[in-house]
Amino acid sequence: MKVSRWVMLAAVGVLAIGLAAGGALIKSDSGSAAAKATFKAALISDIGSFNDKSFNESQLDGLKRAKTALGVDIVPLESKSTAQYAPNFNKAVRGKSGLIIAAGFLLAKTTATYAKKFPDTKFAITDYGAGVPPLGDKNFKPLYKNVEGLTYAANEGGCLVGVLAAKMAAKAGKKIIGAVGGIKIPPVDIWIAGYRYCARKAVPGTKVLINYSQDFNAIDKCKTQAENLIGRGAQVLFQVATTACTRRSSRPKPESSRAAPTCSSTSRTRAWESAGSIPPSRPLTKH
Repeated sequence: MKVSRWVMLAAVGVLAIGLAAGGALIKSDSGSAAAKATFKAALISDIGSFNDKSFNESQLDGLKRAKTALGVDIVPLESKSTAQYAPNFNKAVRGKSGLIIAAGFLLAKTTATYAKKFPDTKFAITDYGAGVPPLGDKNFKPLYKNVEGLTYAANEGGCLVGVLAAKMAAKAGKKIIGAVGGIKIPPVDIWIAGYRYCARKAVPGTKVLINYSQDFNAIDKCKTQAENLIGRGAQVLFQVATTACTRRSSRPKPESSRAAPTCSSTSRTRAWESAGSIPPSRPLTKH
């Protein structure tokens, strides 16, 4: 079975990349991959933890479903910081994982290093195209046949939130909404680009305020940026900052004189394309 086959299975939904490993097992002599585990898949988290109620956790959920439904052996490896990327890749390789899944954009460089060093091992990476440097050359041609990028049009999800946010703000009588991003990288920007574009289309005159906490874990940083947007009049907040803005303690307390803005969020499932690739002169399309 070709690599592209299991990648297509993985990209079908928010089932997370765990199903990618299972896709390689579907065809067997017995007709059932769940009969016995003959395949091992490792998932290396992005910075944060597997209990972030967000980006990393949703991918781990998919991996667990692959284990239950398809009989796949799974190896979840948590990265508390970028310094743990390489050790986790080493552990996955030494454990003879047939598929090693990198759970986010920030793991691209490490994925490229290990894909080159271990050409017989299959790799997949969320939110990063296989032809984008360092996985591809300057012409965006993939350098490694054993790597698949898992991307999708996150701008479309952001678009839906933008429409809802703009209409809610208009209903409240003030056409101002906000977005708090984590680290300013393309997969975060694309969510916000869709949000801003469609909010303005749905309710002309809507003002979209954008701040970045430059962190995916620090609650205080996200809270500071959120409160700043509220102080500037934002009626609805959209967060693309994973753990930092999904924990209950990160939500700003309402002032006694007015109601708190509505907070909407995404699990930071993102695509690699730059927000700059979505010009306001054309409709949003899948990449």
